[in-house]
Amino acid sequence: MLQYRQIMGNYVEHRVHEDEAKAVARTLHPELYERGPGCEVCTAEEIQYCAGTAVLEDHCCCDMRHSEWFPYVPHTCYLRPGCRPIAGNCAEYARLRVCCCDYITATKCEYNKLASKGKLIG
Repeated sequence: MLQYRQIMGNYVEHRVHEDEAKAVARTLHPELYERGPGCEVCTAEEIQYCAGTAVLEDHCCCDMRHSEWFPYVPHTCYLRPGCRPIAGNCAEYARLRVCCCDYITATKCEYNKLASKGKLIG
């Protein structure tokens, strides 16, 4: 019989497929993701956290299928009992997501969308 950890470590908790993400990205308006009230300017470290894969790893750890905050980013989350957020804890992840990452990931997605259409100048 397989151990509980083996089963859970390979279980897809939720997935956003590339075609689904592209459909959402077409309707994306990054300006709607501006920092919320009470948020301060994001530090370079926070921007790096948001622009890389750390925010998605924490999304998989903290949000699970309860809320899909990144429907415009293709990703797969696996059920990982006892996962530890890179941000330190899920409350800090939520603060970073609202104050920094929503805007950064939406802007990055918009940039990638324009780049794929050849609409960037430079």
